[in-house]
Amino acid sequence: MSPTKTSAVGISCSCPLRSTVAIGGARSRRARIASELEGHLTFAFKHEGLDLTVLCRLFDALDPAEIEAIVRAKPTGTYGRRAWFLYEWLTGRKLDLPAMTMGNYVNVVDPKLQYEGSPSASPRHRVKNNLPGTREFCPLVFRTKALDEFLATDLAARAREIVADVPADVLARTAAFLLLKDSRQATPSRANRRRTTAYSGGGAPSARPDASRSISMSCFASSAS
Repeated sequence: MSPTKTSAVGISCSCPLRSTVAIGGARSRRARIASELEGHLTFAFKHEGLDLTVLCRLFDALDPAEIEAIVRAKPTGTYGRRAWFLYEWLTGRKLDLPAMTMGNYVNVVDPKLQYEGSPSASPRHRVKNNLPGTREFCPLVFRTKALDEFLATDLAARAREIVADVPADVLARTAAFLLLKDSRQATPSRANRRRTTAYSGGGAPSARPDASRSISMSCFASSAS
């Protein structure tokens, strides 16, 4: 698939942009988008959620003065402050703007559109950083009815109910066994080295017990004690 381009600033993305259609009443309603940068950002934040890949490309192509002008024109504007925070958070570059001293705190991620993380305050921008990750890895998931219904089943609570009556020592031994089994499957080269060590003198098996069995038994013994 060819890259999707935004003609306004000439950026390109390797993945197609997400598009949504809002249907209201008996006929569709098309929102009007202002042609300037502020209008595009406002519309995207309000209706389409955050796309960090697009924002990264956009901020790299923009003159920082354009974001600064948006914030200076509307110091308490929620969308301008969100753009300001995202610019500095994604690029690591600080804009020539003083810290905010007024305005209510607003969420960076709109929880009505996308799933949020645990919020932390950013006094400089007067926003609540509720992004579900870091600059290096931040997966954003759009809310859907199916996902909301799945989350409502609360699988974590069901799992706790299932193991509530299981003795603690049994859980500990089971966890140790699964951890050992997983590590053996994840590192086959170590298993090969153990087999090589167990055989000596032209292929005759060593009388030494299998290493993995010894480790397994020691784990069970320590968990049971």
